Amino acid sequence: MSMLDHVTTGPVRRPRRALIYGVQGVGKSTFGAMAEAPIFIQTEDGLSDIDCSRFPIAATYADVLAALGALYSEAHEYRTVVIDSLDWLERLIWADVCAKRGVDSIEDILRRDSDPGSQTERTSEESLPLAHGGEPPQGQRLQVNVAATLATVIVLIMLVGLVVGLALHMASG
Repeated sequence: MSMLDHVTTGPVRRPRRALIYGVQGVGKSTFGAMAEAPIFIQTEDGLSDIDCSRFPIAATYADVLAALGALYSEAHEYRTVVIDSLDWLERLIWADVCAKRGVDSIEDILRRDSDPGSQTERTSEESLPLAHGGEPPQGQRLQVNVAATLATVIVLIMLVGLVVGLALHMASG
């Protein structure tokens, strides 16, 4: 088969990814609830006045990954996943990383990793288990919205890798 047989034209429909940034109470979650068939992965208690589908509040980073894993591998009708909020997710990620590294705070890791003699190796694969995986349920596509009030580059890199992997995986179905 020739490479010319694989040429396509026109736009390729991909799920949207959005980061909604604003101060507390400005309406980020309300905006997310207006998306197409949303499901919230909540990392803080702020949805009590919003009529929406939501997972229980994630107490750990593993809880967030479990929710994303369920959306990734199980059949459902949701079309949008809203992670609310990024600044609270950051704390869960930091706690997970610190526990895995056997330190008390993220600053301990940053100090150790900035030491020129440090031989610490980090891989994106261990932080982003859903970035590469099996096939999504047939026909599913999710767009991703992330509500944030404050975030760091570390969390954004980890989360964007995870979310982009999930969104692309869901789009391939």
